[in-house]
Amino acid sequence: MAVYERTYKGYLGGLTPAWSRFLVLPRYTLKIVFASRIFLAFFVGCFIPSVSLGVIIYLTHNMKILQLLGIRPGDLALVDSQLFMNFLWSQGFFLGFVMVLIVGPALLSADMSNNALPLYLSRPFNRTEYVLGKMSVLMILLSAITWIPNLILFFFQGYMAGWEWTSARLHVPIAIFLSSWIWILTLSLLALAISASVKRKMTARVLLFGTVTILGAFGGIIGEGMGQDWGHNLNLIQSTTVIWAALFGASGPPEPSVWTAWITPLAAVGVSLMVLSRKIRAYEVVR
Repeated sequence: MAVYERTYKGYLGGLTPAWSRFLVLPRYTLKIVFASRIFLAFFVGCFIPSVSLGVIIYLTHNMKILQLLGIRPGDLALVDSQLFMNFLWSQGFFLGFVMVLIVGPALLSADMSNNALPLYLSRPFNRTEYVLGKMSVLMILLSAITWIPNLILFFFQGYMAGWEWTSARLHVPIAIFLSSWIWILTLSLLALAISASVKRKMTARVLLFGTVTILGAFGGIIGEGMGQDWGHNLNLIQSTTVIWAALFGASGPPEPSVWTAWITPLAAVGVSLMVLSRKIRAYEVVR
């Protein structure tokens, strides 16, 4: 049949709801991410702290097993808000940061370097949904190793210890959730902003690593060596730890103060949003 004799009709199938169209991006991106066996092994290894904490919780409530293993109850860590914060710290600031270093720079660099944004933004979602879709990849991965397992472990400890223990520490699950999301949003936006700015994965990784670690070490030198308190605000990890300690009611770094510590993550989020608003466009003017 000749082409001119064909009759074409518009698509009559079902449409994806407008509110969830951005989820197409993380769905396909996660398939690519988990196609790497090395990353899959690393992702599974990220649950080692959670499993370790679960074992500690179980052993503290099973005296017979402790006696068989020859372990005294005092040899185990006390399960309290400080312990939950320490385990969340290892998952978020160490494992989570490494995960973002691996995944984050690759989310936007290929689209930016290959001028693929016009193709994305010609589809039925806007710039905000595009950024949200890309950021959802990091949000899903980081949530899976931070607040989700820690909340499960808290309620497991509450089940084993009883209502009296749980009622005295109802602020802990709130602190787990809020602390995790403060770090997840800050780190995810920072990674996307750097990735959109430099367009090269390796350069983005180096710049992200330097922003979080080297700049933090430089701030520590200013704060401790020169006696300038504002230097501690250059350390994103230390400032966020101070906020976490206040939410958990646990011990944390003495500097900066809780109120000034909020400046660092808020400034990182604000600058990242400004960079993304400037870089994520359907066209690029070359001068």
